[in-house]
Amino acid sequence: MPLRRRLGLLCLLAALAAPAAAQPPAPANSVPDPVDAEVIIISRGVGRDAISIAYAGAVTDAQVEQDFARVAADLRTKPVPPQIKRDPPSPSLPPLVSGTAELPGLVSWSNGVLNLDPVINALRRYRHLKFTFLFGGKFDLTWPVGEQKRGPVHLLAQPSRMAVAYDVWLDQPGGSANRPPATGQLPFSWPLVVGLALGAVLLSGGIFYLVYVGSRQAGGAARKREGE
Repeated sequence: MPLRRRLGLLCLLAALAAPAAAQPPAPANSVPDPVDAEVIIISRGVGRDAISIAYAGAVTDAQVEQDFARVAADLRTKPVPPQIKRDPPSPSLPPLVSGTAELPGLVSWSNGVLNLDPVINALRRYRHLKFTFLFGGKFDLTWPVGEQKRGPVHLLAQPSRMAVAYDVWLDQPGGSANRPPATGQLPFSWPLVVGLALGAVLLSGGIFYLVYVGSRQAGGAARKREGE
């Protein structure tokens, strides 16, 4: 079955599987909170993960290709040109732009971790993103779970029986040139790594010195007793 058709069928299953109660509650008298881009990721546990990004607004083919190239760069893999399609959801609606590709590293089955950060970073110009993960088997989710707020990023997980969905809001009007904070993982910091390594070296050196001094003192005491 072609990739796009398989994605379409599984997207329908995701919509049917997500319970109505899983939708984030809207505040009273609030304005509608439209989704700017919807991301569907399908993982079978082997091989690459299928990813489809559908855009609510106007977007060029070059922009779609750039988004997928950024995701691939964050995943440290070669960019894969997405299959771009412009189809109207119904005859009375304008065309919906979507891109589809297969990339590795979006789902870690061994750790139960879903890697949203590369996609969030690529789509950081938008305010509201919707993610749906579909699995080809039992997936024990460990992260991200619940609700998280870190800097401008607000994430809400909505697990269901057949899928895991996320709403992600980015509070940076007009987008930002800065990379959004990671969704819960400890930030990687070279100064922190160097500091920890230096501390380990100093600690091991201190232990060696104490052992060396102690052995010298014990040897001196033994020779003194022999001389008496």
